Amino acid sequence: AQAILPQAHLGSEERRHRASPLPAPALAAAVSSAMSAQKRSATPPAKRPATVAVQEVKGNVWPGPVPLDPEKVVRKQTRPIGEFGGNIGGVFWSVFIPICIWYFYGCAILEEGSLHMPPWDAAWWHKLYYELPEGIAIRPTWKGALSYIVWVIFQAVMEMVLPGKVVDGVRLKNGNRLKYPMN
Repeated sequence: AQAILPQAHLGSEERRHRASPLPAPALAAAVSSAMSAQKRSATPPAKRPATVAVQEVKGNVWPGPVPLDPEKVVRKQTRPIGEFGGNIGGVFWSVFIPICIWYFYGCAILEEGSLHMPPWDAAWWHKLYYELPEGIAIRPTWKGALSYIVWVIFQAVMEMVLPGKVVDGVRLKNGNRLKYPMN
């Protein structure tokens, strides 16, 4: 027999189930099933990702282009326009970074690590470029240029001759897959 309890604090669902003639395990299973069905009906279906129309290409298409219908190919802007300041910003950073590196190098060599003020002192830059011995000054040398050229050629030769399997890259927007040697 169930104890008689004041049912004012119980919700309408609990009052209905308290008076139910079903045994407790069957009642719990029925309530659980009803609640999960209620949740399923309230949950919207999962959204499917938008697909880009890429025509399937059979065989090896490298390096040629794959003919695609321009009406079906969707091209999205994935990077900010004018990143790093656009063309002007690209030129600025290409000039500014080497000057900063040369300035800090000059501070380490000429000033023993302390900053030189003002940094636009023409006599200081003249000393850093012309008066220091070759190899310590910031002026280019034939030995440095030759070392750089030899290093780049060495890297290109190693890319061509080192063994390794060739694998397909990711599918590009035009349907091609570039081949990459993995060595």
